[in-house]
Amino acid sequence: MRTTRNEPRRRRRGTPRTAIFCILLMAIASAGCNKEQTTQEGIPEETENLHAPESPTSENPPGALSDTAEEPAPKQPKIRFDQPDYDFGEVEAGDEVEHAFVFENAGNDLLSIEKVLTSCGCTGALVTEQEVPPGGTGEIKATFHTKGFQGAVKKGLTVESNDPENRLVRLTIGGNVVSEVAVDPRYLDWEILRPDDSPRPKKLSIRFLKGRGLRLEKIQSESPSVVLTKKSEDENRAVYTVNLAENLPTGRFTGRITIRSNSERVPEVHVPFQGQVQGNVKVIPHILSLGRITPGKVLTRHLSVSKTGKQDFTVQEVKATTEAIATEIREEKEGERYRIQVTYTPGSEAKGRIAERITILVNDGKETFLEVPLYGTADEGVSKTGGQVDG
Repeated sequence: MRTTRNEPRRRRRGTPRTAIFCILLMAIASAGCNKEQTTQEGIPEETENLHAPESPTSENPPGALSDTAEEPAPKQPKIRFDQPDYDFGEVEAGDEVEHAFVFENAGNDLLSIEKVLTSCGCTGALVTEQEVPPGGTGEIKATFHTKGFQGAVKKGLTVESNDPENRLVRLTIGGNVVSEVAVDPRYLDWEILRPDDSPRPKKLSIRFLKGRGLRLEKIQSESPSVVLTKKSEDENRAVYTVNLAENLPTGRFTGRITIRSNSERVPEVHVPFQGQVQGNVKVIPHILSLGRITPGKVLTRHLSVSKTGKQDFTVQEVKATTEAIATEIREEKEGERYRIQVTYTPGSEAKGRIAERITILVNDGKETFLEVPLYGTADEGVSKTGGQVDG
């Protein structure tokens, strides 16, 4: 029966707690409503700043470019060739090949052609337009003289302009040259021989175009260092054996073989030859290259003369084939090694292929001559009015 009496008492104790919990829930809900109403009626300062437009400042005035804005491209010329390489196909030796290299100024500033250089005197160039405005075009007319050439050949032209990204542009003109008289090889070189060497003979072949009635009239060497012997000959071909003479003196020997025929287009062909018989003294390099030569610009090279045997020697004198070459002898090790400074000062008359010679007189118990060929190509630019250039 105690259980029956206690149940009503437990319900009476739980009623005040439930009421208090409900009152708290109502208070929290009321507070939330008041806060939402406050937010809608009065926007907080942080939220208000997010939507407000930025006021201009002195560092970023209205209409000013930001730091990330791209700057306008600088004005500069731009040279562009549609066809920098020209193949003229097959022509006969003696013909002249002409071609116009067309170029365009693809930039946004005035293009100026400053200079055109050619690789040899067989090529000429003429500039039609020295200055070309943006979008304009011009031509470089090239002429290739095929006389003296045979077989595949390619020559170059170098165009210098004020294009800052492409100041030098290389152009080429080439093809196959067929000659009425073809000689193989075109150059004979025995390089360096010792006194006791027995150099092997070389073969020289001369061919004529068929059906033209061509024939060999004369072949000879201008130097006694080379001896020619006929090996065979028929209607369109002749073959000769080229031997060196016996007991050649020490030092360098040079010369050329001249071939004459009844051809009107190619009446004469020259085959240069060279070699060096090494004695007690040698010179390095045995050929002195000057490369590109600019009139008025001094070039300096050096030769080393040293002994190869036991006999000491002295360099007595150095001569050159032109007054434009000055030399200075410096003894590095007495009786064994000398250095020769070679200074070349080309004058305004320097043009095309330069071929000179330096002769060194040495004494190693007997007088001996050492010869050193000197080669180079003189540059000549295009004037402001244009004109033909040989380089």
